[in-house]
Amino acid sequence: MRKRLKMSAEEKKAVSRIHWLIKDGGVLRASLVEMKRKCGNKNCRCVKGKLHESLYLSQSKNGKPRMLYVPVELEEKVKEWVKRNKEIKKLLDRLSGINWNNIKERKV
Repeated sequence: MRKRLKMSAEEKKAVSRIHWLIKDGGVLRASLVEMKRKCGNKNCRCVKGKLHESLYLSQSKNGKPRMLYVPVELEEKVKEWVKRNKEIKKLLDRLSGINWNNIKERKV
């Protein structure tokens, strides 16, 4: 990474935002999947069509998909972590584009 003094305002803003997003440590590279299921109880509401909903994380690791149940008490925190990861990816893409142009224009 170039020294902060030599960065454009756009670079500084993106780097600063990334630092802010990761300082609390809550970043998660995964997708959220909402599952709807029947439980099997004959007297349950799901028999009549009101299925049980639960949240899962989906992630590919070593080319293999995997899923992890998210407990209800962690749902909001996990949603925030996934959201932060998406924002960081966008910021990194922006920085990559800036650096691509800097190399192209020999400004490095």
